Amino acid sequence: MNLINDFKSFLQEIMDALKAFMEKVKGIVKKIIAKIVDFKNQIVDWIKNHPLIKGRHIPFLMNKKMFGKMLKEAPTVKIPNLFGEEKVGLFEGIYDDQTDEITDLRYIAADQYDEQTKGVLGNEELVVLT
Repeated sequence: MNLINDFKSFLQEIMDALKAFMEKVKGIVKKIIAKIVDFKNQIVDWIKNHPLIKGRHIPFLMNKKMFGKMLKEAPTVKIPNLFGEEKVGLFEGIYDDQTDEITDLRYIAADQYDEQTKGVLGNEELVVLT
């Protein structure tokens, strides 16, 4: 009986850790579901709502493919449907060069990009916005 209780306790610890992880993910990545990524209304306006200091903060866009490549070596936890069923996606964020950390990050999921977003990204997977 003690072995069963120990196993139940172990499973509860795993569930608690997963719940805590999901809360952190929710706090870091704000997901937007849209049919078309709108560069002006979704990207530019979001960045303009952050107090940026030139030479310190670096706003950027990174498609989900590039983000995935960068995370290949990181430890993983499988979370079903984390990115939904969208066809395209972008991570938009602010990098603080002085502290060497990403201070703000959100994920935009959509069926397609608008023409301005396509023009900004071109064939690049990571673009610094200036």
